[in-house]
Amino acid sequence: MRDEGMREGDRRRGRRHASAIAAVAAAIACLLVASSRVTPVSAEEPESSALRGATVLADSADGWAEGGVSACIECHDQDSVLSILETRHSTTGDHRTPFAKHGCETCHGPGAAHIEDEVPPEIRFGRDFPAEPQNGVCLTCHQGGGRIHWAGSRHESEGLACATCHSVHAASDTLLAKDVRPETFVKNNQTETCYGCHPQVRAEAYRISSHPFREGRVDCSDCHNVHGSVTDSMLRQETLNETCYECHAEKRGPFLWEHQPARDDCSNCHVPHGSNHRTLLEARTPWLCQSCHDAQFHPGTAATGSGLARSAAPNRNLLLKDCLNCHTEVHGSNHPSGVRFTR
Repeated sequence: MRDEGMREGDRRRGRRHASAIAAVAAAIACLLVASSRVTPVSAEEPESSALRGATVLADSADGWAEGGVSACIECHDQDSVLSILETRHSTTGDHRTPFAKHGCETCHGPGAAHIEDEVPPEIRFGRDFPAEPQNGVCLTCHQGGGRIHWAGSRHESEGLACATCHSVHAASDTLLAKDVRPETFVKNNQTETCYGCHPQVRAEAYRISSHPFREGRVDCSDCHNVHGSVTDSMLRQETLNETCYECHAEKRGPFLWEHQPARDDCSNCHVPHGSNHRTLLEARTPWLCQSCHDAQFHPGTAATGSGLARSAAPNRNLLLKDCLNCHTEVHGSNHPSGVRFTR
């Protein structure tokens, strides 16, 4: 009887295996039938509506100019205009570009009336024209990525147009190029463009201690997302410290002994754009340190400039002395005995 029971169990397992195999085979057959019904995309099919609408003026009542780009450059033959032929926008082999669709009219709108009756084009770019229509054309292609926060950003709220800063027709956009020529005092680069609206930053950048803006090695966009971000100052990262750590990674920590003001915000001690004190400090040490530290039985009592070396009664605690002479690791220490940031 034991042998018969074993044989009966084998038969039951065999039936279950057969049922499972049949179910798998049926599922495969269904997938094959479904895939055979999918119509392959033909290379001759028209572009999607998103690609067709490379201009927000696609539904304009005006007509496209006969001759396209050739018709435009018969009159607009200035070098400042023709230089667009050296840019990516003029690449006809890339279906995403304006010249792959309607050329100049992709951005400026249908130009038949402009050619025949000298009617101004529907969209004109520059500081003298409304920003919203200009930005609408640019954002048709240039949206997402670093521009995802443009809507509602400080620059958008101030009415800036893309063409306020960018030179679309220029063969090389100065905002994207670094000018590191040592013999050139005023650079032709991104920072000079930003200084036009931010003169206070220009003044700070020309102080004794600053980031290498004047040398052209640091641009505003290295720290700021000029197209908008989730921070008040349009920083690239969520906090000022995270932005600073992109270059100053050694200050990130974590440290065994943390200096809380440094961990909290770099601007507690530093001026990011420039300072008349060393290493971009808010104030000269020891006065900067004494704004928080006033320790008894320690040469940390708040002092004034009256005791400097050239005064009538020099203060010996200020002569060649500085908090950083002893407390060298002010950003934090990993030394077991570094509780006072002395090592």
